[in-house]
Amino acid sequence: MATDPVMELRGKAIIDIGEWTCYKITFDASILKGRQYQEFSDALTEHGVSIISQAAFDTEQRREDPLLELLQDELSSTHPHLAPTKGAAAELFTTAISLPFPVRYALEVCLSNHFLVRQNITRTFLERLASMDVEQAIYVLEKAAEKQKVYYDPMGVFGIRVKGELTRRVPRYCVLSRGANVTPTMIHAAPSVVETSNRVIRKFITDSDRFLRVKFSDEKTEGRLSCQDGGRTEEAFDRVERAMTHGIVLCGRYYEFLAYGNSQFRENGAYFYAPTPTVSTEEIRHLMGSFDHIRTVAKWGARQGQCFSSTRAMSIKVVIRQIPDIERNGFCFTDGVGKLSLFLAQMAAQELGLQNPFEDPPSLFQFRLAGCKGVLALDPKVMGTEVHIRPSQYKFAVESQGLEIIRASALASANFNRQLIAVLSTLGVDDYVFITKQQEMVNYLEQATTDESVALERLQRNIDFNQTSLTMAGMVLDGFMKSKDPFMMSLLQLWRAYNMKCLKEKARIVVDDGAFVLGCVDEVGVLRGHYNDPQSSPNATNLQKITTLPEVFIQISNPAKKGFYKVIEGVCVMARNPSLHPGDIRIVRAVDAPQLRHLKNVLVLPQTGDRDLANMCSGGDLDGDDYVVLWDQDLIPDFINEVPMDFSAPKPEELDRPVNVTDIADFFVTYMKNDSLARIALAHLAQSDAKDDGVRSEECLKLAALHSQAVDYPKSGIAAIMDRDLKPRKWPHFMESKHRTQDQQYKSNKILGKLYDQVKLVDFKPAYENSFDDRILSAFELEDGMLQKAAELKESYDSAIRRLMAKHGIQTEFEAWSVFALSHNQEMRDYSFAEEFGKTVDATKNQFRTLCREAAGASSSTDFVNMAPFIAAMYTVTANEINEALSECRTMKVVGGQQVPVRRMVADEMPLMSFPWLFVNDLGKIATGNKSNQLAAAVRQGLAKKTKKHVDSVLEPIKPDIETQQGITHWGELLELDFDPHGTAEAGGLQSDGEGTKASQSGGSDSVVHNDDGEGSDSEVEEVSIMTKKMSALDRLMGLN
Repeated sequence: MATDPVMELRGKAIIDIGEWTCYKITFDASILKGRQYQEFSDALTEHGVSIISQAAFDTEQRREDPLLELLQDELSSTHPHLAPTKGAAAELFTTAISLPFPVRYALEVCLSNHFLVRQNITRTFLERLASMDVEQAIYVLEKAAEKQKVYYDPMGVFGIRVKGELTRRVPRYCVLSRGANVTPTMIHAAPSVVETSNRVIRKFITDSDRFLRVKFSDEKTEGRLSCQDGGRTEEAFDRVERAMTHGIVLCGRYYEFLAYGNSQFRENGAYFYAPTPTVSTEEIRHLMGSFDHIRTVAKWGARQGQCFSSTRAMSIKVVIRQIPDIERNGFCFTDGVGKLSLFLAQMAAQELGLQNPFEDPPSLFQFRLAGCKGVLALDPKVMGTEVHIRPSQYKFAVESQGLEIIRASALASANFNRQLIAVLSTLGVDDYVFITKQQEMVNYLEQATTDESVALERLQRNIDFNQTSLTMAGMVLDGFMKSKDPFMMSLLQLWRAYNMKCLKEKARIVVDDGAFVLGCVDEVGVLRGHYNDPQSSPNATNLQKITTLPEVFIQISNPAKKGFYKVIEGVCVMARNPSLHPGDIRIVRAVDAPQLRHLKNVLVLPQTGDRDLANMCSGGDLDGDDYVVLWDQDLIPDFINEVPMDFSAPKPEELDRPVNVTDIADFFVTYMKNDSLARIALAHLAQSDAKDDGVRSEECLKLAALHSQAVDYPKSGIAAIMDRDLKPRKWPHFMESKHRTQDQQYKSNKILGKLYDQVKLVDFKPAYENSFDDRILSAFELEDGMLQKAAELKESYDSAIRRLMAKHGIQTEFEAWSVFALSHNQEMRDYSFAEEFGKTVDATKNQFRTLCREAAGASSSTDFVNMAPFIAAMYTVTANEINEALSECRTMKVVGGQQVPVRRMVADEMPLMSFPWLFVNDLGKIATGNKSNQLAAAVRQGLAKKTKKHVDSVLEPIKPDIETQQGITHWGELLELDFDPHGTAEAGGLQSDGEGTKASQSGGSDSVVHNDDGEGSDSEVEEVSIMTKKMSALDRLMGLN
């Protein structure tokens, strides 16, 4: 048992808590009158279990799992010792039924989530399933799971009407992903969804259905596994360790642990793979890169995790130039940042489907390139297809697979959070400032649901991570708020409810004079850096500090004016989330530097000074970190630039031998047991409220140091252990939890308590009863055939959205479409959910945009002539479905002697209505009669919004070559970069896992390694603009646009 994989023990279990719903417990008659039985009864009552007294009960013998003998599985041939044991008669006379794996998986989704009852499955049911077309069989099973109801008679699923587009084609940068959630008692198969792929799956695309995303958690309603309960959860962790070491069995397939992505790891997830005779997990890990030089277990796993980042692969040959890092006093000022040419920036923007990729590409891209990672910043002096890579970006050698893009820089609104408010309050920002800003936000959120001008202004200012607010602003400009379109008004109501929830639970107050952007470095060297004297001097006055503040450059786009940017100037607050230490908040001066004006919607940090600003902000760097910048002068604290914390990580333990997969599996479980990041952050928040000194208190300073250690745990392997005396004895009321009693809480009178009490949550109610926009409904004479095509595609789209909702525990389509999720199943923490789920939703939208264009006969994404009538048909069939449902809501029927509506007007019973809004821009053009729709496009362009770009549905191998200073590296060949200690290209100069090469020190001071960029000028900015236009014209001639 201890060496068996984790699997459902059908027929072998003594007790099966995950499956059994009925238990028979026999008591001696004498016990029924005793105290123990009374306590037993009381406990059941407390848990909502009713006790019914009855003289006798009829019982039926438990039936064994029929699937053991009815279904063929892969396990019987690959791991016969693990296959279910069949009776002799079954072996001789029963012919097992074979189901294609996609059908078997869809069946397992229904069974493991109890939408079908396993003991009720019959041979007849399986034979009928096997006789169906594969796509039809998958359809009915996915529909059954989508309905979220139990089919006690499995034959009932065949009553589901098959309609819509059955063949599920995915964008070429995506993959159909399958996953499982392993709990202490069950393995729940998750609905398959379309997700952005990674380099590993792309390399083994023909075996993509053999990859499985596995997540380990407590039972469905309990969230993450925690070791706080001691022995009770030790066996649960034993189960995790068994899965990591000996694999799992799902759908009759044996899966082995492969590796984990870095974000997956933090959420207790990993990739598993079902080996074949030709491809093993060991072979896949070998092809992921050369990691033998890494002897720290945690870092070995983290480096492999780079290969599982969700990326878009670019099919263009790049030329790598190796450039030095800039280091001083043991700090790396360029940690994680390189450069790329304008041409590559345009190509990357086009690959991501951004608007105006050639006229106005983003300035910064987070990337992967073989064993390199970090960001690449636009540099007008870099030509052709060059990328400039620094030693701090090069982590390991691996076979080249070309340049991959994760995301591009874009502007998002700056928000407070509880940690940031606690630090600023301790540093002297008055409570009145926060209270006033929150009240202003509460007021405009209410007004925005009825006042178009307020809605437009606030949607343009309150920009979320996925920039849905800009899309909504465009919808307002196109008149959909004026017409009270039900989808538009539902989104507005949701936007208000979501923001009110964020205010209440997180104090997420939007700061108008602020931005949330990626960071990069001043390659020219014109910005003044941080100097310890006077910035970190205890005797320096505020005046001395203010006059010598470190400088930054930030130029942000105007959401209301396409292509217009504003350079911010003045004193600013700079921070990185989370900020816990009083020195994490840095006061800087934003200046205009003409040499840097080609950089937009990014925060440019200086390369000069005694210490880099990024590191002082909660130990940040420039390999993809986002920074909060606030130029609201009310937020400048009384205390300027306290001494920053030392974020030097303790030296990790190294093995005296190569790391192996068993070490990684062990560390995975150890991390799950010891991950205390969230507990430390919560303790810090509570202590900052309880202590008079706030975040300056001894307890908070210790917790801030522990938090930094906990953040590094996934790479260092050194756990942060919180002492008992740092745990709060009581908790402020704004941190209410269902796990705390009233006597464990106190009423907070500090700023966070005041802000919490100021906000009252509002309910979200979709505007189903609003009329649809007649400007769309009457725009075209629509043929029945077109309406039928649109209705079929809507059926498929609705199913895909419902699968996403079911997988992530989202209640309404409005939350899924906008990513304003009021609740989700906590498989990801909130801060990563918006980004990751946003990518998944975007992939699904692109998938169906392509299908709609094909159905409409559109020649390209700009073929408005053919698309417009079809989009109107999409809108019309949606309106018809909603109106028919509303009619049923108003029609009564008798149930149990009472009048009830045929259909309830609630989200899980109403049709979906987001389908036509796949084409937001085009709906606006139809509604306004303005083909160019320039004003709405200007709002949507504001910041890196996606276009409806035609996406190939076939995932083709992309095999670009890479040119380095050592020569050409062909796709699939090992890419190794060698730097000397100063970063120039000579063999043997750099350990390939460098976190930044330390410059030599002499006399306690280091010299700066300057680049040859020289000084810029105003004319260079004009030249960049001219060059962009010239290259854009050339690209169009070459057919690239």
